[in-house]
Amino acid sequence: MHGLDRYAERLKLEGLLQATPGSLAFVEQLDASRLREMRLAIRARFFDRHHDRFARIAAASHLLPVSLSALIARKGLGPLLSARATAHLPPGNAIAMARHEPVGFLTDVCIHTDPRRVLPMLAGMPVATVIAVATELAARGDAPTMGEMVAGLPVAAIEAVLEALHDNDALLLQVSLFIDDDTVLRQLADLISDERASRMMQAADAACFWPVALYLMQRLDAPRRARFGDGLSCQSDALLNNLVRSIHQHQLWHAALPILADLSKVSRGRLALTATVHEPDVMSAIVGAAEAHDLWPSLLMLLPLLDEGTQLTLLELPALQQPATLARILHAADANNRWADLLPLLNLMETDTLVLMATVGAALDDRAVLNLMQAAHQHRLWTPGLRLTGALPLAQQRRAGCLLAQAGPSMLEGLLRHVATTRQWELLTRWHEAQEVDIQRQLLMQACRAGDAQLAQWLDALVQAGLNTRYLESLRLTDGATHERVAAAIRRLPEDRQPELLAQLAAVTPVH
Repeated sequence: MHGLDRYAERLKLEGLLQATPGSLAFVEQLDASRLREMRLAIRARFFDRHHDRFARIAAASHLLPVSLSALIARKGLGPLLSARATAHLPPGNAIAMARHEPVGFLTDVCIHTDPRRVLPMLAGMPVATVIAVATELAARGDAPTMGEMVAGLPVAAIEAVLEALHDNDALLLQVSLFIDDDTVLRQLADLISDERASRMMQAADAACFWPVALYLMQRLDAPRRARFGDGLSCQSDALLNNLVRSIHQHQLWHAALPILADLSKVSRGRLALTATVHEPDVMSAIVGAAEAHDLWPSLLMLLPLLDEGTQLTLLELPALQQPATLARILHAADANNRWADLLPLLNLMETDTLVLMATVGAALDDRAVLNLMQAAHQHRLWTPGLRLTGALPLAQQRRAGCLLAQAGPSMLEGLLRHVATTRQWELLTRWHEAQEVDIQRQLLMQACRAGDAQLAQWLDALVQAGLNTRYLESLRLTDGATHERVAAAIRRLPEDRQPELLAQLAAVTPVH
């Protein structure tokens, strides 16, 4: 259970006990499920007292005309006792009596009635009566009663009430707080238009109801949550900053991160670029929530949307220097297919942090390493991929090379094409140096197939690294055509380098 659940239960309990708002804040220290049990037990105690007496009163009403029973209820019993007795009437009798009561009295009865027993009556209540009572409850600001009654209303009645209260979006947010059944809440959400959902976000900002809005979205399933949350993409920067400040002030990042993960990339991007998110204490709180509640998959989805300055701030946080934290990040990236979100961040890592992450990454199994390289290939992120695998211990680097070769020529081709485009030959050379001779040969032969220009660029990098002799030696077991391609590439290099390289190549005897 998140803190929002405890917050909601506290408000419901205050409403049930008619306590001053905020006076029961101390109960939020309890578990939300225990709070709900206590609230329902108190409610049952309230409504079950004198059960037999109210049942006899209800039974006596059958002896009188409906209009006279309604008059006695209004003039003699009053709303509280009438509500208790109504709970024991058959639905048809209760609906018939309601036709003889004024709206104000019906509203008073509704406030004091037992939701467990009157919901079947609401299903048959005339829509006009439902609208009138709902409008009166709205005028009184009685969101708890409205929320409890929604479960008993048919769709047509709910639609009519929504239309009647079209200009009261803040109250609609509060009503959602008091709907206990998630299924009912989702049905209500389906009846709210996208335009109104957007207005509800504005109402949450104007009334400082952001925790209530977050609680609503938390209880919706992913598609409905995304529809409500995507209304944020068209809101002002001021509103989005207020949202982030409210989340931070109420320490709700543990509840907000899973919600943000379900939003569209556009909406996540708007939030990621708000000025408040860039503040170091906010970023520290976000990382702390991800670490404490195992929400790294949700945070990983935000990483590529942050600007470079904020990403650097993130990398400087002490938590990102802890091996255990880095291990959880790597696991989350692999388990949730989020390597493409993590890899760009590696380009900004200082060498010490990168080596630390690579040390932790040495524990990744073959499947995880292959997933990493496939993501690097698919999203053209070979540079950070090579940086990470190149910082692994030697044995793990060679294992990664074998996995890359086993994945097929398309990945080798993609690697070389990326290196040629980005001119990262030095990075490739360092990674290649750690590989076994057979893997070196496969990559060099793939470079031969890529074309003389790319091969010449790589040979130039090898010469500058002083590794040309070793790599040309790896050609000993290749065919004559490969030697010809290498010779053609050598002739593209500056003339002063050609004689030595051609001599080294000639010393390698190909197998015929």
